[in-house]
Amino acid sequence: MNNALIDGFLSKAAGHFSGMSPKPPEDIPVVNDPTMWRLVIQQHPAERSGDHYDIRLVDGITGKAHSWATKKEMPGRGGKIKAFQTFTHTAEYADYQGPLDKGRGKTREGASVTKVLDVPAEVIRADNNMIRFNTYRDGSPSQLLMVRDQESPGSWFLQNVGSGR
Repeated sequence: MNNALIDGFLSKAAGHFSGMSPKPPEDIPVVNDPTMWRLVIQQHPAERSGDHYDIRLVDGITGKAHSWATKKEMPGRGGKIKAFQTFTHTAEYADYQGPLDKGRGKTREGASVTKVLDVPAEVIRADNNMIRFNTYRDGSPSQLLMVRDQESPGSWFLQNVGSGR
């Protein structure tokens, strides 16, 4: 998918989510010592904003699912994608699979939200502008880095920087 399409989605999502969200995203908590969260990716065939992925970093202690939307799949090693931060959900959203019949996230007729990834995420360091975390799938760690785009604060870059630790 080309950058113009991605930027178009992000602009649409910015208006869609910021104009209608019940509240703005909550701050990312400061993490200075490794802490276990979950990384959940859901495929969301939304009627209004189009097909996209919801990226959720779930803090089990607070019950918050810090959330982003993107048209791109998770990046492979060395890859980077852009994602738009949406409002902070409760952890229960990360476990939902099925149709959404009303509201901002209403799915297309006959379509359902499906979970495509649910893995432990060891948050190494985090603040409101950066999150560094490791995921563990099939015994193979990957280190991911999310950085807020300072030119467009609702947008973040998610980069797969390689092996964890």
